[in-house]
Amino acid sequence: MDFKKASEVSKGIIVDLVNKTFADYEVPVNWTLTSFELDIRENSISLDDSYIVFEDEKPIGFSLVSIRGARGRIDAFGFLKEYRLKGYGSELLYYTLEKMKWKGISKVTLEVVDTETSAKKFYAKHGFKEKRVLESFIRYLEKTDEIKFGYSIVDHKWIHDRAVEALHYIGRKPNWQREPKTLDLSYDRYQMEKITSKGFSIGYVVWGMTSKGAFIVDVAPLVDETKYEDIVKDLLNRFADLKFKDVTMVSLPEDDPLNKILKKFNFNVFLKQVEMEKRIH
Repeated sequence: MDFKKASEVSKGIIVDLVNKTFADYEVPVNWTLTSFELDIRENSISLDDSYIVFEDEKPIGFSLVSIRGARGRIDAFGFLKEYRLKGYGSELLYYTLEKMKWKGISKVTLEVVDTETSAKKFYAKHGFKEKRVLESFIRYLEKTDEIKFGYSIVDHKWIHDRAVEALHYIGRKPNWQREPKTLDLSYDRYQMEKITSKGFSIGYVVWGMTSKGAFIVDVAPLVDETKYEDIVKDLLNRFADLKFKDVTMVSLPEDDPLNKILKKFNFNVFLKQVEMEKRIH
């Protein structure tokens, strides 16, 4: 096996390899070059610290790594089906973690689908511990009331600053994909809005749409946690008014206050993941 930095490999080869590898997983990946480029930026993926595995010049596996300061995250990791259960995964994971350690990374996180028992055992064998559950939600929409709040476009810097405040005032506990830094780096990808009531800013929402419906990236009140339920209720009515059939929100930590709010509004869980963590320094 040969390891090459992902920065030395064509992005097209990486996208094709990742899509083929995850094709038989419970949660498949369907990257395009554009969505891969956006994920690189949004999730702070470092191609210089990520590796593509080759055997006889054929790409067979990968380890894509995100880095923020002394924190690291394994964004995607895997091998083509015919190269699994050969010990290659352990070799690649060890190589990846050693490189991260020498770069000064102290803690590494990753996510695994809860039902993928073999994957959880694999990472546990290599020192990763289960930290918390991440839940993905869906709710079918029906308008129940008139829209009460105002929504106006703001820039990503405003969203970032409000999300930082929410960490302190609201007790948010975001995962990597919902951190203020991630929201800041996701500019031009999603709809970013300030929520107002009687001329005063009371919250923010970051959202987008697919051919099937709307999805929430993040939503929170600015200072007053008691407004959380009112904001979510109004947002649901707004999405229904926009003729969306359903709304989803993925990978929301079980210990984040928004998790309980969604369950109160009868969102259904359609996927559970486990966030795992390992300290390497």
